[in-house]
Amino acid sequence: MTMENNHHPLLDLIQQLYNARELVVSAYERSGVDLDEKSLRLLEPLMKTHLVRTEGASGIRLNQKLQKVFDSALRKDRIAAINTDLNSELQAAELAMRQLQDVKGRGRYDEMLAARDDVEQHLLSIYDILDDSSTTIFNRVTSSYGIRSNPEFRVRENEMYNRQLSNLVESYNQMRSGLKDEPFSLDADISAFIGNLDVRCMEVVDRIRLTQNTIRDNLFRVRALEERARKIRAVADHLRLNPGFEAEKTQDALGKHPYFSSITPLAVQAAPDLSDIGAEEGCAELVARLSHSLKYEVPKVKREDSKFRSADNEERTIEVSARDKMVKRMLAACIDQGTPVSALSFWHSQEREPEIVDLEDREWLYAVAIYMDSDPVLPNGRKTSDFVRMHIHALPTHALSGTFSLVDLYLYPAGTRIETVKRIAAGQTEAVVDEDVSA
Repeated sequence: MTMENNHHPLLDLIQQLYNARELVVSAYERSGVDLDEKSLRLLEPLMKTHLVRTEGASGIRLNQKLQKVFDSALRKDRIAAINTDLNSELQAAELAMRQLQDVKGRGRYDEMLAARDDVEQHLLSIYDILDDSSTTIFNRVTSSYGIRSNPEFRVRENEMYNRQLSNLVESYNQMRSGLKDEPFSLDADISAFIGNLDVRCMEVVDRIRLTQNTIRDNLFRVRALEERARKIRAVADHLRLNPGFEAEKTQDALGKHPYFSSITPLAVQAAPDLSDIGAEEGCAELVARLSHSLKYEVPKVKREDSKFRSADNEERTIEVSARDKMVKRMLAACIDQGTPVSALSFWHSQEREPEIVDLEDREWLYAVAIYMDSDPVLPNGRKTSDFVRMHIHALPTHALSGTFSLVDLYLYPAGTRIETVKRIAAGQTEAVVDEDVSA
């Protein structure tokens, strides 16, 4: 650069960085910005000098060297040492509490209010230490200034913060157990104040747990990247030590170095040196052997002509079972009469075929229920439920048992109201009961 009239060009760069300072911060954090006309006008001189680069549709980033410069300057503000010892404030609160008990014992009621305020102030100091420490670590963990260009600093910092938060939680648990003992439990007002303080501390403890989970996620992500980098370096070192390509020894090398197959989704390619006569001959032999071993002809299977429509096919007829025939007869009777039909009454009034002559009443009702639940399609294409439906008539076995006993099944035309069917079923049940009583 040249100087004209004692004006250094670096002053222009500094002025341009200052004018676009908010955009430079966004570029450093890679948080994404809306590049409107004003933003583009401010960034244009920085882009021309390659201090700022675009990244995607709405992203900007700093030059890598400028990123490191800012990291070095900001790193001194990164490390935060927090107070993890709550025991000193607990001891001070305990001493103030004993002074309060002494004032109460001597009857100095004019000094009691000041002594109680002193105890409460020490207890609030414990909460302030807990809140300030957790907030400081949370802000450091959720920000990334000063450590973007060097992940090693980020790992060491996160490990230190995790240890500090663990010590803070341990000190908090010891403090809670101490507040439940004497002399704090001797005063009802102080005990109530401690209860309210404990509720306020729950939010702080949740923040600490969230911060620790974030730290563990960051450390796990860094370890996974380091493991992947080690595998990539191992492959690169192997290829650097053995740059040649020997077709005959490829499979053996894969077996000796299992990490080749464990790297995903890294793809490693190697090309033979065709100027080497030995490599050319080896590749030609390998291709010929693979072509011969992989050559496979699919055998042709001779299939006979289909006999689906042949006149020689046997005609198979499926006979309807005797139970289904009886159910269909009952359906026909229901449609012809136009009134509900009792399955048991119909069963007892019909002549049965030899196959079902010994069928019990329960089995007959079960067969009717299965047939009606299947809702078969009739020859006209409509379902059985479009014409005939089924009503299950059951009575409770006991008033408080919650179970019912099956009495009968009724088939009724689809146009009949269910209340009519229930009334008919109830009337027949009462008639049967009267007959049993008279008998």
